[in-house]
Amino acid sequence: MKRNIPFAANDYYFFRRERYSIQYAFRFSGRLNAAQIRRALLCTAIHLPPLGARIVRTGPASLGLRPGHSIPMREQFVAEGAPLDALFDGVKNEEQAPLVKVVLSRAPSQDIVGFSFSHFLGDGASFRIFLRTLSTYLKGEAPEPADHDRERLAGGNYLQPLSARKLLYKTSGYEVAELREPLAVRMEALFFSHAEVSARKSLAAEAGLKVSGNALMMASLAKRFHRDIPLHQGKFLVRCPVDFRGLYGLPAGYFGNAVLDAVAEFYPSEMKNLSVEMIAARIFASIRAVTPDRVNQHCALLRRLREEEGLAIFEQLSCPGLLVSNLAKLDLGAIDLGAGPAQELIPASVNPRLAVILAAEGGYRVNFKRPILKPEECLSASKRMPNC
Repeated sequence: MKRNIPFAANDYYFFRRERYSIQYAFRFSGRLNAAQIRRALLCTAIHLPPLGARIVRTGPASLGLRPGHSIPMREQFVAEGAPLDALFDGVKNEEQAPLVKVVLSRAPSQDIVGFSFSHFLGDGASFRIFLRTLSTYLKGEAPEPADHDRERLAGGNYLQPLSARKLLYKTSGYEVAELREPLAVRMEALFFSHAEVSARKSLAAEAGLKVSGNALMMASLAKRFHRDIPLHQGKFLVRCPVDFRGLYGLPAGYFGNAVLDAVAEFYPSEMKNLSVEMIAARIFASIRAVTPDRVNQHCALLRRLREEEGLAIFEQLSCPGLLVSNLAKLDLGAIDLGAGPAQELIPASVNPRLAVILAAEGGYRVNFKRPILKPEECLSASKRMPNC
């Protein structure tokens, strides 16, 4: 009998049944062999058992993964320019349901492969491990050793007299609250050139500020869109997931969720008056503030929250503010499903308040689904926004 794989304490934040999934499609100029991809998916699920696992209940407030299933793939024929939603089969965090699904769409001039990957299984780095392993099998090569020992992220004891709910925001940046739903959304596409990022780095260095390219792009987005994001306790928040594998002593190939949000807080007046470089320095400091001790506290607190309030509490968690996820490390050249490297990355429709940074020729492109909160703004933009 196959042994259940336990979830780590921090995995449970992503337990929401329908909200948290990673969805990206890749366009290939050559024709793909569906049978070969299915065989490679089978090998990948054996090598990385969580990919072919199903959620099972292991206790009153605990879940596990039961390995031994295949990764389903569906093949279809589509017209050129097919709607984005048609390229994916969604996944849900439900017992006995697949947590990874693949759709091979054949258009007249190209093949497109859409991946839906439950965030409950792992983070963006884990998604890249999945793609890299799949590509390796399709090349007939042996993949890197797998590592999915989640028990190392149990977290230590977090002895505080207050309930886990009251300590949640301070420790993890999450809160128990429903975020205000926007009246509508507007897709924004931005581009940051390498030259622009380098120039801003030089300005920051001249001012004695410590920044990174990622922090500068986050600061630019925050400066531009902070009025569109509801405040949290009177402050604007900008946050990004920090991969703590190296920081926490996990191997680079660890498959699971090894991210913790860095959260920078600003009063509205600061967003108006501070320069992009000064905002970036504050964001960079928040990223550097993610330490092994904070990771321990984060994991321990989420474990306590589950023990005190059960699994249902994770359906109510939210992360206020502007969330920026940097996927520029996703190397298209390394994604080869048997017909040469992927030609284009097609991100699924992102959630409001989430900006995704992607690599582009000469720089970076950002996709942001800007929330529209004011009726008058929705009305004025109705001609450009059919969903208003």
